[in-house]
Amino acid sequence: MRWLLAAIGVFGGSTMASCRSVTYAAEAPRLDDVMDPTKDVKPMNCVVVGGGYAGGKLAYQFDSIFSTTLIDSKNYEEITADIIPILTTPWCEKNDEACRKLHVLHRYYLKRANVLTAKATAVKDDCVVLEDGRTIPYDVLMVTTGEEKSFPFTTTQKTISGRVAELKAFNQFLSTTKKIAIVGGGPMGVSLAARFAEDRPEIDVHLFHAQDSLLPALPDVASQYANNSFVDKIYVSVHLCSNIVDLKSNAVPVQQTFLDKLLRRPAVETVGDKFSVFVERLQYHPVAPQSVLSQAYFGRRKQAQTSDVISSKWLSDFDYVFNVGGDTPRPISYKPECILAKHLTPDGHYRVSSLMQLFGLPHVFASGRCTNLPGARTLGSSDLESRTIFRMLNGIINSNQEKTLRSSDGIRVDRLEVPRLLLQLGSMDACGSTPWSGALTGLSALREFIQDRGHFQREFSFPVFYKQQDPQRVRSRIDQWKSVEMTDITDFSHGNA
Repeated sequence: MRWLLAAIGVFGGSTMASCRSVTYAAEAPRLDDVMDPTKDVKPMNCVVVGGGYAGGKLAYQFDSIFSTTLIDSKNYEEITADIIPILTTPWCEKNDEACRKLHVLHRYYLKRANVLTAKATAVKDDCVVLEDGRTIPYDVLMVTTGEEKSFPFTTTQKTISGRVAELKAFNQFLSTTKKIAIVGGGPMGVSLAARFAEDRPEIDVHLFHAQDSLLPALPDVASQYANNSFVDKIYVSVHLCSNIVDLKSNAVPVQQTFLDKLLRRPAVETVGDKFSVFVERLQYHPVAPQSVLSQAYFGRRKQAQTSDVISSKWLSDFDYVFNVGGDTPRPISYKPECILAKHLTPDGHYRVSSLMQLFGLPHVFASGRCTNLPGARTLGSSDLESRTIFRMLNGIINSNQEKTLRSSDGIRVDRLEVPRLLLQLGSMDACGSTPWSGALTGLSALREFIQDRGHFQREFSFPVFYKQQDPQRVRSRIDQWKSVEMTDITDFSHGNA
């Protein structure tokens, strides 16, 4: 028995010694590696201008590949459409919880990237110029400036606490209103009207839309479902074929006292808080069906309708007017010293190819609502464009041979005809469409909506951080690609009919 214990002791001791000799620490750098200048490679600079969904997703995807810098006027990410339930529901603890889920700090989902709370005013050949005069050098540039929206769907608040306080104050203001107008029958306007009808039935809601059907970007089944959903909502009045061309307020300056005039104090206070809208009633003319030759050349598309104004009048006594009828492009700069100004379309969007590149600038990409891609501009399209850019550049970096991009590698415009667009028509109803399922209505659309929102928020709320890629490999592959890459331009104008 003693010899058995001795054998076990000797074997166990040798085993422990061998285990102690194993180490997982990194090897110490050799002198040749330290003194070799070729091993000292500076990572490539990737600058992302704009911190919306597209900008945040691109910064997250390239966080482990480039030395990334995200430039945004605020320090958090917000999905604009998701603030609708926060506005319509009377303020309570659920609103605070929804705000915590909705707003995510950029620093939370970015591990290595720099976040600059600033505004870009110009772009030069090698750097981005900020409003305060600073310059940020770039090797690869991503433009995701989006579109300008009206309040409360846009904000000047730079912090989450300021934005939440702003939403809370506006929510409390809505509790005092009796009659509101919503201009625009697109996804934002329809969803806003439906939530008001459910959460605040005491408010008289008027929804104005210039076309003869709500949600024209969706397939006919989903569009008709949205139209029918307002039939039994007695506190929502839908005005189709009604174009809002003017807006005025009855607010007037308060009479200043003699002391105010003597001290030259500005008259900032006003009395009266009612709004009036000028409505033009339109009549659309029937259009001829698209010819077979036109379908063969352009593909199937909706024909442009013509209309005449048959009447007009002022409608008054609105406590507030939501303008969601169309967003305004927000380019970095229109000035000629900005190298991107010549790539703007007449309506202010950036002209891109199917690879999301700007013509003649293979290292400059645009994504999101600022591009001129045809079709509805939605979270789904922004997600597709961002993933396309990442897939192309990541393929170049990790390819074992020299690789160039082809137009066929980019976005298929014909697949954008059915948009990835889902919206709520209340807490338990929804409609929309996806390219893989077509039109969706009712509970099936609501289920898809919840899954879609989870997909869009997952990378921001539950980020996964990847290993940093070799900067020498990244720089050599990108430099080689830039030296031979040729950009093309695709005319998307036929898709905007």
